[in-house]
Parts: sequence; structure tokens; C-alpha cells
Amino acid sequence: MPPRLFVSYSHDSEAHKERVLALADQLRRDGVDVLLDRYEGAVPEYGWIEWMDRSIGRADFVAVVPSPAYGAKLDREVPEGVGRGIKWEGAIIRNEVYLREMQVRGFLVLCFEKADHRHVPHWLAGAARYDVLDDRGCLRHDQYEKILRHVLNRPSVPPPPVGAPPPLPPAARPVLPGPAPAPRPPPQIELSRLPGVGKEFVARDAELGLLDKALADDHCRVVCLDAPGGVGKTALVHRWLKRLQDDDWRGIERVFAWSFYSQGTSDTRVASSDGFFDEALRWFGHAGELPRDPADRGRLLAGLVARRPTVLILDGLEPLQHPPGPQGGKLRDPALRALLVAMACGGTRLCVVTTRQAVADIAGRSGVQSHPLKALQPADGADLLRRLDVNGTQNQLEEASRELRGHALTLTLLGHYLRIVLDGDMRRRGDADILDPNVPQAEHAGRAMDAYVRWFSREKKQVEVVLLRLFGLFDRPIDRDVLSALLRPPPIKGLTEPLVGLDKRALAFALDHLRSVGLVLSGRADDPLDAHPLVREHFARRLEEESPKAWREAHERIYRHLAASAAPLPATLEAMQPLFAAVAHGCRAGLHQEVYDEVYRRRICRGNDAFQTKKLGAFGADLAAIAGFFEGSWTVPVAELRQDDRSWLLNEAGFCLRALGQLREALAPMRAGLDMDVTAENWKNAAIAGSNLSEIQVTLGDLADAIAMAEQAVDHADRSRDEFQRMARRGMLADAFHQAGRLGNARTLFEKAEAMQAEREPQHPRLYSVGGYGYCDLLLRPAEPLAWGQTAPVGRDAARRACNEARERAAQTLEWVSPRAWLLDIGLDHLTLGRAHLGLWRLAAQAGGKEKAEGASHLPNARTHLDEAVARLREAGQTDYLLRGLLPRGALRRLAGECDAARADLDEAFEIAEQGEMRLHLCDAHLGRAWLALAEGAPAGARKHAGAARALIAATGYHRRDEELAAVEAAIRLAVEAPVAPGGATPEG
Repeated sequence: MPPRLFVSYSHDSEAHKERVLALADQLRRDGVDVLLDRYEGAVPEYGWIEWMDRSIGRADFVAVVPSPAYGAKLDREVPEGVGRGIKWEGAIIRNEVYLREMQVRGFLVLCFEKADHRHVPHWLAGAARYDVLDDRGCLRHDQYEKILRHVLNRPSVPPPPVGAPPPLPPAARPVLPGPAPAPRPPPQIELSRLPGVGKEFVARDAELGLLDKALADDHCRVVCLDAPGGVGKTALVHRWLKRLQDDDWRGIERVFAWSFYSQGTSDTRVASSDGFFDEALRWFGHAGELPRDPADRGRLLAGLVARRPTVLILDGLEPLQHPPGPQGGKLRDPALRALLVAMACGGTRLCVVTTRQAVADIAGRSGVQSHPLKALQPADGADLLRRLDVNGTQNQLEEASRELRGHALTLTLLGHYLRIVLDGDMRRRGDADILDPNVPQAEHAGRAMDAYVRWFSREKKQVEVVLLRLFGLFDRPIDRDVLSALLRPPPIKGLTEPLVGLDKRALAFALDHLRSVGLVLSGRADDPLDAHPLVREHFARRLEEESPKAWREAHERIYRHLAASAAPLPATLEAMQPLFAAVAHGCRAGLHQEVYDEVYRRRICRGNDAFQTKKLGAFGADLAAIAGFFEGSWTVPVAELRQDDRSWLLNEAGFCLRALGQLREALAPMRAGLDMDVTAENWKNAAIAGSNLSEIQVTLGDLADAIAMAEQAVDHADRSRDEFQRMARRGMLADAFHQAGRLGNARTLFEKAEAMQAEREPQHPRLYSVGGYGYCDLLLRPAEPLAWGQTAPVGRDAARRACNEARERAAQTLEWVSPRAWLLDIGLDHLTLGRAHLGLWRLAAQAGGKEKAEGASHLPNARTHLDEAVARLREAGQTDYLLRGLLPRGALRRLAGECDAARADLDEAFEIAEQGEMRLHLCDAHLGRAWLALAEGAPAGARKHAGAARALIAATGYHRRDEELAAVEAAIRLAVEAPVAPGGATPEG
């Protein structure tokens, strides 16, 4: 009977619950009967208290997972009614220790972070402790093995039994074999989204070996294969997966592949990861809604992937990367960035990425191997041509390979052409008009495709020509029902006449013919039809240039089919995909106004509800959909739309870009929308647009521009005579003044805005929402030094009054916004409450004595509110506001002596700020890292971050931070003169 292990832990956060569950799952797979509350589902029949008592009583071992919240609940430092489960569980475990007369072999302490050691119950001080994760958050296999040996009672060096003197060996006898071991369950495999490839494959032994080695390497988590299109990246992945399959998958339990090539590869095309995360999260077992914050989706999927040995294939990532340039190779998509960063830090087995340019976001990270996939060597190219039945000398074949620069796709097309059209004679390759060493490599494949079209036309094979042209209508595989819609009568003039009424067998024969020459990818008869992205892109250009009328008519037919076949009002992202595709095709058909009114606004947005973003969190998919309403850039909506609709779309583009962390890119469409509103004298919309622009400029650190824009927004609001706009825009201008250090201007405007609010809404006489948070942020200024670990320079009484006033205001406004479930507003109110309690806790700690004891309750209150703030701001899906929660929570954790947890918050904030060019938040993150370095006894690191903060303040005018910069630089000088040991900053200050 396997040993039973009861796990006692606190539900600190979703991430903490997930890593406890992942460890429990692994232990159960390795022969330990883990008793965990998550396995019980609903409340047990006899209730949780009885379940705890029974489970602990019948367990052979009890594992305690200490954490800050676990320790606070055991020591009853939390308010009454909070943490009852842990309080009860701790009492039972303490009693078990007593009954076993302090024999603690049956107890284990499992620490996920170094800081957790200080939260171990004192009555388990003698129990075995194991550090489960390393500094990167990865499972420590040496420690895990020790846990298993402890629970399974299998010492690493078991003593041999004492035996009797050995007798002489008897004669050998036949022995019947024992029963066969139970078969391992077959792995879960999902490869349907990976494009097909041709049968020909040569060389690449070194790359296959590299993938094999990476799979076996415990330290390698991500392999990036980058090369231009058509070099053979996807074919390499197919061949490697076939090797794994032939080798019984080598212990891999799950394989999931997804290709982003289905979204096209043009630099101007907008792609989204929303569909991938929607499907992948469900496939890996997530049953809830998609997190609204894109980065949370990435981290959630990484956690699910890490539960069991998995190979994850991300094929054709370039549609979601910035094109070559200053940001070349960086991911535009924050969800994918978070996924790859998390997988690079830890996980189980391997993620393989293929792309046309290296992924800059993870290049050089530990756990990542980047491998540029080179073109075929001349000898390998010659081998490929021979396999395609091309005849010629080795020199002739290698010369052809050199002329085509070893490009696998073009060599394949050339080989088939020579075999079918020119009797396989390499000496006649000039007749194909494909080879030309003077043209760019990218053009050779197109020349080969044109050669086939010329030959098909000569041979009266018009069906093949039309099918190739139809591939140009799609940026994804063609569903069979969509193809049927295109082939219905009446024919599309100049395009589908040869296909209307065509016998199914003739159509299948033509498709097989195209497959045989490598122009259509292999697949089963009922599968969607697919072609290499270069084939799709080539025939899209040809069809639009040569037959623009047929191009538009074909897209209109696809649009009407998709719009009619989709659910009227889809409720899920998966069900919404046909409508997103319909928008793209309808726009290419030139039906912009109809598509905007009937599909996008009515069925996707649901009017003003913004269903696709507010309910589904599909910011990327929404941005990809509206791209069809623009003329190549985010500043020029198509002229066919009404002016109000163009203005709305400009602001929607800016909103989505901002939500995706692309703040700098969001400025251009928002400015264009503002100009349009001003020209039309739509002063209300102009006030809103100007204020949104100012808010982004503040975050980017363009404070002078932000103040000027906010002043314009106030003027526009006054012209609109809309009392809400007049009040709200003054609040935004006040916040810009505050960040620039102009405190008198900020206070005057906040007070004016609040007076206008009281007059407009007597039942809500205080500023709330973003404006209310900005006012509380200003009010808390006297208490800010307390979060640095300093004393308040204005005096303790002034700091206490500031904290209490902000706390009282936020508690009041939280009551107003909670019934409306406004995630951003709720998060900001919790943020104010957390910061106020943090200040009051520090005041009490610095006072000492009775006041310190009485003020101790502010610490758990600060934790609770800051955790809630971060959670709600994540759900709101606006990363620039999320940073406002991460930074003060990192300060609290540092001051509480939890440096590892503080670093996690600061690292996340730093990464978000750096990726989004959020210079004010980046300055705050540098200051936070400087204080943390001082707390850990590293003044050199603190000096580096303080210097970076100083440069940012000078560049942006962020003079709000002048005092903190001076304080941290003084603390650095003091630390250099009188160094202290790491950890010198204690909770008591």
C-alpha cells in the first residue's frame, strides 16, 4: 500500500496553489498517495473540518508548506474570521506532534522560496526541510529525490542484509518470466495545427541531434530555430516528431503544436495569439475563463505545461514579432512573451519555436538555445534533387543548388518541374526560367510558381491554375465548406469558371496533382487545404494585381458565407473566430461600412458593450480584426467609412495597442482621432481622446507633452459643456502635474475637480475611479518615505494623517464601485488601502513599544489589500496600472524581510515597464531594485540602479522622485562607509 502524505498549505495566490498542485501531481505519479484539498472538488460529504481531522489522522506523513500567509494565519496575526482553515489544520498538526511525543520523522517541511524558512512553525523546527524550487522557480531534482526517499523509506545507500554463509550454487534451472509491467498510457498528441510538408527530406542530422540533445538536457527549456521562409524549419520539426514517435515518445506525455503561419507573414499584417491561448489552455486542462491580462495567460499556460513531460511546438512565430528594425525580433504579443520567458525559466521538457527571425525577448537567457537554420549545402541540395528523380552529374546538381542558395522549397519545386516537364534532365534547367543568380533568394520560389502556371496553362490544366489562385484569398488553411461556397454558381468571372459544376473526382485529381509537385501540402481528403505561406503570399499578390474585380468578388462571397454560418452572437472566443475572419474578407471585398455596421459593431462588439475585449479579453484578436478598416497604418482609416466611425476606430486601435503594452504605437492613432474630433468640433470626444493621450504620455515619461495635452483636454471639455468631462479632465491634468513635481498645481486642480464632482453627484461627493486614486496618491505623498524604509521628513503626525485620510477615502469609494464590478476602480481602491496600511505599519514599527504592538495588524491588512489590488488590476487587463500595484507590494515584501518575493514583483514590473517603454514605472522599478540591493547588502548594485533612475528622471522630468533618489543615494553612501550584513533591513526598520 503506498504511503499517504497530507499536504498543509495556505491559498496565498493562484500561482502558489498551482505549484503546490503540480508537486502533488508529481508525487502521486511517483507512488505517493497525496491527500490534498484540491483533489476533493466540492465540499466533502462530512465537511472540511472533519476531512482535515480524518486525513491527518490516517496519513503516514504530513507535509507543511510554509509561506508568509501560512505563518500569519498560524500565529493569528490576521483579522478574526480570516484563515480559519489553516488555524484549525495547524492545531490538529500541533496535536499530532504532541501525541507522537515529538517524533517528527513523519513530518516534512517543503519550502518553495528561501524566505519561507522563517515561517516554519517552531514546533516543527526539528523536522526535515526540503527546498523544492531553485532561484529560477524550477524544480530541484536532487531535493525532490530526497523527498521521495524520505516518504517511500528508500535510503540512497540501504544497508545490505546480514546473511548466512553462502552455500554452493545449485545447477541453473529455467525460470518462467514474471508478469509484464502495466502498459504506460498513450501520450496525448495534438498536431492538427501543424502545417503539412512534402515527403522529401535530406540532411539536417546536426539539427535533429541538437533537438534530441535539448530534449534530454534538464537545463534546456526552449529551442529557437530561425531562418527565412522556405528553408525547411517546419519540415525539420515534422521529421524530429516522427523520430520521437518511432522511439515511443521517450517518456513525453503530451505534444501540442500550433502554427502562427496561418495568420500570414506580411510586416503590415496584424496577428493575434488569442486563438492559440484559448485552445491551448483548454487542451492543457484550464476550465475557467481566459485571464484578461495577456501576460497572465502566458504564465498560466506555462504552469499547466510544466505539470507533465511535454513538448510544445510554436511554429511560424514571425507574424507576432516586430519586423527588422530597432525592435526587430521582439514579440508584439505580451502573452507569448510571458509564456516563453516563463518556460525559459523552468518547466518540464521542451518548447520548440520556429520563426523567420530570432526571438529577441529570450535571446541569451539561461535555458534557451537559439539556432539559425542554414540553407542546404550544395551536396545536400544535390541529394534532394536526386530524390526527386532529377538526372545530372554531381557538379550540375550542386551548381543548381548553389544558384538557388540552397533554398529547400525552391529546390523542391524545381526538382518536380524538371521531373514532370523536362524529363528530369538537369541540362534543360534553363528552360524553366527559374534559376537566376542575380535575383534575391525570396524571388526564386515565386519564379518557380509562375513556371508551373505557364506549364499548366499550356497543358490546358486550368483547374490547377484556379486552385492555386484561390489559395491567395486566404491567410490560413481553406475549410472545405468555404471552398464549396466559392465553387457554387454563378461563377466568379475571371476566376472560378473552370471549377463550377466540376466533378468531385476531377477536383480531387487536380489537388493530388498539386500535392505531387509540392504546391499543396499533404493531408487527408477531408482536411482543410493548405499551402506553404510563400505559396499563399505569391498568389495573393498575383490575383489582386491581375484580377482585382475577381479578387473583391471572391472575398465578398467568403465574407457572406462566414457571416451567415457563424452564430448570431457568439459567446466564446472560439465561436467568434468565423466573424473575425468575415471582417477581414469583407474589408478586402471593399464592403467596409457594411462589415463595420453589421458584423463588427453589431455582432462582435455588441454595440457599446465591447464584448470582445471586456468579456473575452481578446485585445489581440480585436486589433487584428479592425486592421482591415485601415489603409496600411493605424492613422488612416479607409475613406469609405463615416467620419464618426473613423474617429471611433482610431481610438479603438489606440486602446487595444495600449492594452497589449504597445504604448508608443498607440500614440499615433489616438492623435489622429483627436485631430479628427477637433476638426469636427466634437469637443466631448476630443476631451476624452486628449486625456487618454496625456495618460499614455505620462506613463511613457513624456511629461511636458502630457501636461500640454491634458491642458488641451480641459479646454475641449469646457467647450463640450459636459460636466463629467470638465471634472474628469481636470483630474487627469492634476495627475500629470503631480508626476512632474508641481504639487501646488496638482492639489488646486484635484480640489476643483472634487468640488465639481460633489455638485454633479451629491450622493458621491468625492472623486473616485482613476481621478480618486490620483488624489489619494497625492495625499499619501508625506508617507511615501515610509515605504522606502525611511522616516517621514514632514513628521509622524502629518504622515499618519495622510494615511488615515487616504484610507478613509478609499474605503468609501470602494463601497461605491464594488456593486458595479468595475475591476480597475476596485483594484485602485485596494491599492490605496494597501499603501495606507503599509505607511501606518511602518510608523508603528518605527515608534516601537506599545504603539508597535498595536500597529502590527496593519501589516496583514496591507498584504491583503495589495494582493487584492494586484489581482484586480491583472483582471482589468491594463498593464500600466498593474505596475502601480506590483511596485508597492514589492516594497512591503522587502520591508518584511521577504527579499525573494520582493524581487519577483520588481522583476515582473521591470519587464513590463521595459517592454512597454514605460519610463516613469521603469524609474520606479530601478529605485525599488536599489532599495532591495541595499537590504541585501549589495551597495554596488544599488548604485547602478540609482544611476539608471537619475538618468530617467533627467530625461523625463519625473521630479516627483527627486526626494526618493536623494534618499537612496544617501543610504548608498552610508552603506559604503559602514557596511552591514545582507538582510540588515529588518521588519522593525
